[in-house]
Amino acid sequence: MDEPLGIINATRLFLQERVYWRKLFAESGTSQPDLLSPAQIRQIRESLGLGPSDFARLIGTSKQSVGRWEKENRDTPQTRAYDLLIRLAQAAAQAKDGRIDAMRLMLDNAKRQGFDIQVEIDQRAEAAGENRQEF
Repeated sequence: MDEPLGIINATRLFLQERVYWRKLFAESGTSQPDLLSPAQIRQIRESLGLGPSDFARLIGTSKQSVGRWEKENRDTPQTRAYDLLIRLAQAAAQAKDGRIDAMRLMLDNAKRQGFDIQVEIDQRAEAAGENRQEF
């Protein structure tokens, strides 16, 4: 059965956009993001005691995506956003009380990518401990 023309065009547009952004990224001289390796992702998932389906549900993706990210010869790695979610899950699991400084983790990750980002934090809320949220 033939694919509807809209799906074919959307897929073609997506692939063209992906090639375009990869080319811009390469031309910018910026190194590739420091993403978790397939083995690291698998180790983190297993250390949480989760199978691919539950791990996918935890971070908001599909079981198929987790499977692709864990393949040693993967074509496409996880996005930086999913990489951060995986790192946040790992950090929370390793924290004694389950609390982490998510902003610090993200800023440290950005710094490893070569970005120096300054974030304004309400000092009064920080002093009162209001910047921590429990889920």
